Amino acid sequence: MIASPTAAIDLAISGSLKASGLPPLMVATDQEGGIVSHLAPPLTRLPALASLAELAPDERKAKAEEFGRIHGRELASLGINLNFAPVLDLRPEAKRNQLDFNTLTNQRAISDDPAKVSAVAGAYIHGLESAGVSATVKHFPGLGRVRADTHHFDADLDTPVGELEATDWRPFRDVLSTSGARLMVGH
Repeated sequence: MIASPTAAIDLAISGSLKASGLPPLMVATDQEGGIVSHLAPPLTRLPALASLAELAPDERKAKAEEFGRIHGRELASLGINLNFAPVLDLRPEAKRNQLDFNTLTNQRAISDDPAKVSAVAGAYIHGLESAGVSATVKHFPGLGRVRADTHHFDADLDTPVGELEATDWRPFRDVLSTSGARLMVGH
């Protein structure tokens, strides 16, 4: 028995795709939590992952995984199997992004500490994946480093590659090596 009209559509589409030898349809959304909660309501409005950064490591991991499981279950119930989350950009200094009116990376970034970003994001992704929803880490190569809102302005990333490799790129390496997450370049 099919539980919902969404499930019936999913079944019909996936059957047609499979019969045609095509890969499964990817249905995506951007549901990070915090200010990027486009489907809340009706989905649960969760705080930004940044709200977990200062918790003790065990509690931080448990809460991040719980956030991922909640998002994963709720997104999967709507037939969504790809989430454009989490943000792995390091939190910029407030004065650095004075022209960031739309991206608001300083509110969406988990932390300025690469180890905390990796830990929170990895646990969140594990929770998402446990519900059959894939994650998309973003915004490589480090949107937190640019000075302008890239929705409206061209922006240059002028940080030396060595510094990016030691800091901003660490969460991307850590998370991508331990998950099935996808990578978003820019936005």
